[in-house]
Amino acid sequence: MELYRIQPEQLFPRSWLPTYEKEIKAIWWQLVQLNSNLLILDKIVSFPFNLLQISITPFWHFVYAGLFETSVMIIWRLVDTNRKTLSFPNFKKELIGNMHKEYLARFERVLKSIDFNNTVSRIRCHIKEIRDNQLAHFNREWIVKPPTSQALNERRLSLSELKKMRDALNEIFRVFSFGTERLLTLLEYTKGPTDVEELLDNIAKQSHLLNMPERQPGFWHHFRERLSQQQLETFNRYRRKFGLPEA
Repeated sequence: MELYRIQPEQLFPRSWLPTYEKEIKAIWWQLVQLNSNLLILDKIVSFPFNLLQISITPFWHFVYAGLFETSVMIIWRLVDTNRKTLSFPNFKKELIGNMHKEYLARFERVLKSIDFNNTVSRIRCHIKEIRDNQLAHFNREWIVKPPTSQALNERRLSLSELKKMRDALNEIFRVFSFGTERLLTLLEYTKGPTDVEELLDNIAKQSHLLNMPERQPGFWHHFRERLSQQQLETFNRYRRKFGLPEA
């Protein structure tokens, strides 16, 4: 039987089980927030504001920035090496210190198979500078001093990079979550449409462009010629969603 399928009652002494359950649930909730944040960010980024000629209002900038920064801080919490924190490195030490000896060698092989130490170290190094100088603290020199182009690139953190970190942390969590398969996204976000999709759909309905084929066929003919095939497919996907024929 694979180790993660074994119940915690078999792996740890009864006296430590309540601590394990509390800590794994606390870490689980951090990952639920992270996964849900990135799902929302994905929906915002993939919404065709420009194609539908809808202005991106300050609200969406603030939502994006808030969720992005929160996601960075969640990732930092999970890879922090401060001994007082409930992070993956510290939780791993607790698991090893409390696991029955007959399972330790198998657990260490699993950690090696997912390259635990290097994975956590790479993630921590990648976000540490941004976390230390911009999010947790507002470093005067780091913010104000004109950076070199290389430094500027190093300070940038993309959504795709956050998603890769998220995937690695999800894998680690599954290794640490014994006997139970836990959903890592809000239950409401496993079914469609999500609340953020409904909100964006309502905005899409306000696009004058969606109704241009019926209301301004002459303008639409010229506008359509400027669209790529992919843009036209996206446009028609929203037309179909609102009960309109393909244009």
